[in-house]
Amino acid sequence: KEITNPYLLSDLGVAAVLAEATARAARFMVLVNAGKLRDAASRGKLLAEIETILVHADTRAAAVAAHGLRHLQDRLTDCR
Repeated sequence: KEITNPYLLSDLGVAAVLAEATARAARFMVLVNAGKLRDAASRGKLLAEIETILVHADTRAAAVAAHGLRHLQDRLTDCR
């Protein structure tokens, strides 16, 4: 059962791409500032956390984008 309006699928796809890009941008900010942390353990924890967040963002964005693309392509097929 679909839980979204089919006309919002493109908006969801764009949101997924932008959310992933935001996570990637945050990674740059963390990397540029991590060197200011003198405590190696804290720095390591922070760097590991941003990598975990990025993997999660990539996975979720890919799933949402694939779902949206599949349904949009199905709609095009139905129009033929």
